[in-house]
Parts: sequence; C-alpha cells; structure tokens
Amino acid sequence: MRVWEKYVTFRTQCHPAWQIGEGGDLLQKPRKLLIVDRQSENREGLCALLRDGYKLVTADHGQDAMAHLEQEPDITLALINMTLPDMEGYRVLGQIRRGGAQVRTLALVEASSPGSREQALALGA
Repeated sequence: MRVWEKYVTFRTQCHPAWQIGEGGDLLQKPRKLLIVDRQSENREGLCALLRDGYKLVTADHGQDAMAHLEQEPDITLALINMTLPDMEGYRVLGQIRRGGAQVRTLALVEASSPGSREQALALGA
C-alpha cells in the first residue's frame, strides 16, 4: 500500500474541521493547498485525491515549500511530510509560525515515529 492511499479518507474526515475556525467562526474551505513531500508518488497521489475543487501547489523539500508560502499568500492549507531531504518538516512548521503566515497546516507523520504527533501539534499543525 502506498503512503498516500492511507489518506483516502482525508477529505471526508477532515473537511468538516475546515469549516469551523477559532471561537466557532465559520470559514471557507481552503482554496489553494500546498503539498510538501519528498516522494513524488505521495505528492501525485494526494494531488489525484484533492484536485477537484482545489488549486494545488507541490514542493519536494522545505526550502521550496517556504518559497511557495512567501510568494503565494493565497495558500490556505499546507500538508507537510515531517521527513524532508533538506530540513525536517518540524523546522518548516516552526518557520511558518515564526513568520506569522496565516496558513493552516496538517503534518504527515509516520505512525512508527514516537512523539511525532505531539511534536507537530506543539508547532501548530
């Protein structure tokens, strides 16, 4: 099973959460998504799942992801794999928060990595 196949239920499970903001304010669903993953098959699989109704931007490493976020302020959600070739996804999350970007983030972590979920949540994912 490819990694992206684990996210087949992504839209149905996470979509309602996109509708509620802090304090219960209704928000529009993300219109432009950034998918950051070092493996092309994961990026392609997620794009195949999410292409209907969304503008998609992809990056295969952290520096490219940060460049997209700086140059394209209309990105509203970033799906970031925590294992990237040039920097850890945790570092990308930290830079996003320190830079004040108004983008929601979803961390893609390996289930076998102890503490990955907690570390990503602490960085705002």
